Amino acid sequence: MAVTGCSVRIGAAGSSSAWAEQADTTLGTAVSSLGTTELVLENQRDSNLTQNFVVVAVRDSITTLDKETASFLTTQPPGGTEEANRRVVAALLRSLEVLNTASNAATAGDAAGRRRALAAVKLQYRSVTALQADLPGMIP
Repeated sequence: MAVTGCSVRIGAAGSSSAWAEQADTTLGTAVSSLGTTELVLENQRDSNLTQNFVVVAVRDSITTLDKETASFLTTQPPGGTEEANRRVVAALLRSLEVLNTASNAATAGDAAGRRRALAAVKLQYRSVTALQADLPGMIP
């Protein structure tokens, strides 16, 4: 499933606390997927894992985050959460982009490309972790 920046919101808007809980859970999935990918890429770099293992592990991370993101995107955000919702959606979409790039880099013979992908995964991990920590203060 390809997730785009455009989404259709279905269902009634829930409470701010319910939306925040779902946002936190989905961001947690992004943190987990990015963290797993970071560990896998580091182990690939150190020749501790086979390429096949790396590809499967990263693809599983992508699939898990893609499903959670798709579910989050179908939830109508309640009033007052527009900016928080925009930031969460942007972080989720960027995380999927970074993970897809990492998956492609893991299969390529380009060591420099794998280093760049690993650096991008680490940066996105920190970004999503910070957003998740800031989320409670962004909810009215």
